[in-house]
Amino acid sequence: MMRYISIGILSLVTLLATSCMAAEEPRPIRMLWLGSSSLYFHNQPKVTTEWLTKFGNMPAKAEVAGRSGTGVHVYLRENFKAEYGLKPGQTVLQKIAEDKYNYVVLQVPAEFINGPEGDEHDKSLDIYCKAIREAGGQTVFYEMGWGRDEKADIGRQKIFAAAARNRVTMVAPCSTAWQRVRKEKPQFELHNLPDTAHPGTLGCYLNLCCFYAAFTGKEPPPNVPATISIWHLTADEKTAAAAKAKTAHFDEYDAALAGWMKTLVVAGKTASVSDDTATYLRKVAWKEYQSMQKRLKDAIR
Repeated sequence: MMRYISIGILSLVTLLATSCMAAEEPRPIRMLWLGSSSLYFHNQPKVTTEWLTKFGNMPAKAEVAGRSGTGVHVYLRENFKAEYGLKPGQTVLQKIAEDKYNYVVLQVPAEFINGPEGDEHDKSLDIYCKAIREAGGQTVFYEMGWGRDEKADIGRQKIFAAAARNRVTMVAPCSTAWQRVRKEKPQFELHNLPDTAHPGTLGCYLNLCCFYAAFTGKEPPPNVPATISIWHLTADEKTAAAAKAKTAHFDEYDAALAGWMKTLVVAGKTASVSDDTATYLRKVAWKEYQSMQKRLKDAIR
């Protein structure tokens, strides 16, 4: 009799343990975002993971690494010193190999890959893609570039060629989407003037939609937030925020940011995109993602 009771208790414990395991939340996918200010501005990596977690059924956590004003090719140079994301003495390739991310996002600006250091930038992408594959992760290209001239067009062509060459199928077509909006809706300002270096309210929202499509393979749904925190501040606002940031409480993502980024986080202003504009920008991101996917599959095949 005791034998049957013991078996019953064991079965019950096993069932309860199995149920608890099934009820556990899936482990978040881990992302490393490599790049400079137009990568981390407005907390773009963090907001992307929030969208993926809440709306894409993809719980995710992000980290950033790099240095402002530079391309990812510079990170591979000897004696490179990062401003954020790397431990003392650690190289970016060591971080990729040791931390084994599910995804590594590479910021690839059209202006860099078609600029004075274009060949170095282009070749660096091959090195990164190989290192990411060997670490068991996937490469994501952040196609960036806010220029309007022929140089930007050539840069986008080179980014596409690098993706096809390295069999990178996850591309956030931000620069291409910007060009489409500028052609179809020239009245839309994607920067928050006078800042033409970083995405503005509309540009940031469009970028987020492109990243959502790239990670999920789905169109951004209508309920993704059209209200985001924007980092465009006056000098006085930055001074006040710097003092506030010294005693502010930050979550895991924000706590790892450099000091000036924390200042921007604290003082970020809420900005909203109208429903009609948000709907249009989501559609543009989705169409350009689909077009990029078709072109990449044809090129890789």
